[in-house]
Amino acid sequence: MTDLRMIWTAYFKDGRSVSQVTPENQEVSFRTILDQVSDLSSFQLSHREKSLRILIDLTQGRLYVNNIQAPMGDSKLKKNIRLIYFRRHQVDMNISGDVKSRRMSYFIGFQYLDEQDENQKVLLQLDQDGNILIE
Repeated sequence: MTDLRMIWTAYFKDGRSVSQVTPENQEVSFRTILDQVSDLSSFQLSHREKSLRILIDLTQGRLYVNNIQAPMGDSKLKKNIRLIYFRRHQVDMNISGDVKSRRMSYFIGFQYLDEQDENQKVLLQLDQDGNILIE
C-alpha cells in the first residue's frame, strides 16, 4: 500500500461514499471520482496519523477544519461550485541525481462564481505532516 499520509473520502448526493483506501488496503484511483464529480456532495481529506480533517461542502460552498467552519469564501451566493484537489510531489536531488529527500503537499478547496459572476477560489495547502497554509 501507498505511504500517503493524507487520504480522501468522497461523499455523493445519493448517500454513497468512496474512500481512497479500501478495507483491503488498496488505493482507489482519483479518476473514479472525477468521472462522477457532478454527483459529489462533499469531499474530505484526513490525516492518517493525526486528528486533522478538511471537509469541502460542495452543495453550500463551505470549508470545515475538524468540523469547524472556516471563515473563507464569504460570498452569500455561490454558483457553479467545483472541487479543487491535487497532490504535489517534491524530490530534492544532488548534482549526481541521487535523491536526498521527498515531500508531498496536498491542495484542497473549491472554486465558485460569486454574485457578480466572477470566479473565486478557496484553497488550502497541507504538507505531509498536517501543517496548513492558506492560499
